[in-house]
Amino acid sequence: MAAEIFNDLAAPVEAKDESGEWKVIYPTKSLMLPGRALTLRLREEPTVLDICEREKHGVLKASEDFGQLSLRGKQMDAEERRATEREKARREDAWQRQQAQIAREARRLQNLFAVSGLALLLLVAVIGLLPICILLVALRPSGGALQPHAQAALEAALAVFLCGALCFFVGHWGPKRARSDLDLGDYACCARAAFNCEGLLVLAALAVMTWQHGAEFWWTSLIFWPVAGCGLCWWTYNCGKGLGAFGEDELDQNGRVEVRLAQARAGDQVKNRTIRFEGRVIPERGRPCVASWPGKYEGAWEALVRQSRAGEVSAAVVFLPDGTADHGCHDPIPMAEGLSHDPDACWCIPLYGEPKPWGCRWWTRWLRNVEMAVESGAELEVYFFAGLAGRGKVQSFDSAGPEHLRREEIYGKLREFKESPQFEAASAAGLDGLSREHREDSSSRHSRELHRLFLAWLPKEEAEFLEASEGLGNSQKAEVAWLDRKGYQYRVVDVSMWLSDADAAVEVQEPHSAVDDISTPRMRIPHEVPADIQSLDP
Repeated sequence: MAAEIFNDLAAPVEAKDESGEWKVIYPTKSLMLPGRALTLRLREEPTVLDICEREKHGVLKASEDFGQLSLRGKQMDAEERRATEREKARREDAWQRQQAQIAREARRLQNLFAVSGLALLLLVAVIGLLPICILLVALRPSGGALQPHAQAALEAALAVFLCGALCFFVGHWGPKRARSDLDLGDYACCARAAFNCEGLLVLAALAVMTWQHGAEFWWTSLIFWPVAGCGLCWWTYNCGKGLGAFGEDELDQNGRVEVRLAQARAGDQVKNRTIRFEGRVIPERGRPCVASWPGKYEGAWEALVRQSRAGEVSAAVVFLPDGTADHGCHDPIPMAEGLSHDPDACWCIPLYGEPKPWGCRWWTRWLRNVEMAVESGAELEVYFFAGLAGRGKVQSFDSAGPEHLRREEIYGKLREFKESPQFEAASAAGLDGLSREHREDSSSRHSRELHRLFLAWLPKEEAEFLEASEGLGNSQKAEVAWLDRKGYQYRVVDVSMWLSDADAAVEVQEPHSAVDDISTPRMRIPHEVPADIQSLDP
């Protein structure tokens, strides 16, 4: 007699069929199996299983009819939901804070540009317009070397030039509109008031000139008043544009390009000031110093950097992200290190086996920080993935590069795997129904299941190699191997202590040296996923 098992959990489960093979049941999917006693286990925690002695007809639900498994499954769903909600809120908060910082930095750069522009205008006024004003005052239509009519014509011509220049500036920056706000920054209000006052003074000066010329030289008014009238129309048009009388006040294409460029420059400045981190070692004997950190825990990393900058935590770790100074820079290997590499090679070769686009400048900064910490008598700490303390190390520093290349080669088969019948079968069975929401370790249920399927598809030797590599990030493996090579003692720490979940497990080992043999049992937590697999999540 067959029974139907319905997975109403958010996590995948596995049911054992009559041949003893485990069949995956994804969320909202069902599976028909014969027999009275049905065995079910959690896909992410295989040790959690239960047997249901079917005593009722109908559908068996994973969340209700399998005892401890049902309880643990619902607990895992709640934990995953809380973790993803926390991570989503953290990322949203981090994004908003970064955008606010970029906006402030863009405003600062904009104000700097505005000050430069206003200073240039003042220089032009002093050098170019002031002599014309002095000449206008000196000229009198009733006397001088020139004939009166010639003097009046020259004065009117100079007034036209002066009036035209001032009308452009007043008409362009006097009204309140998007363009003037962009050009003048935080000084827009004061600058607009100054330009408008200048415009009023120009009109007053033209009125005085008209009165001085009187009836004898009335024709000069026909020379400069049309220019003033055009300037007044230009000012009125821009005022109406700013008030929306001629449609929505928007920046033109050039203005939008300027805004994007300013934001890009501001973003680079913010990265260099906030995201970029060159470590901060507190030279104090016996003080713990973070010597290696798994970068995939973004929230915990932010907390570490924040506390380190506040002087609360000593950290030797370095992060030079894309878009910041020194990213992509390479440093040569000193001959004194005695490494068997090309003398012209950079540190990328022993670290990764080949030059990398992000460079190895971070490594030389890290070496400097570690040496400073060791000389000061600090207690080095190495943080491992949650539940994997002491695991994931390479055989030696000399093997760090070749092992990295091998991992990249294996992960290069992901594209082939996604075209395999196994992947297509998993997709048809409901793989895409798993959540893609990230938690603190940057993994999702979808990425973790994809990683399990990928390992099952790989040859046994390659799968075991990848599983043995879990516990440290790619760059971390070289860092820890270097500490072992130098014989520096360090404390093995589980990164869970930095996670936001108050119930997260924390594991701290005794001081570890190159000759110690650490064997840490795997904790019962969801399967960890290396950074390489996360790229499959959109």
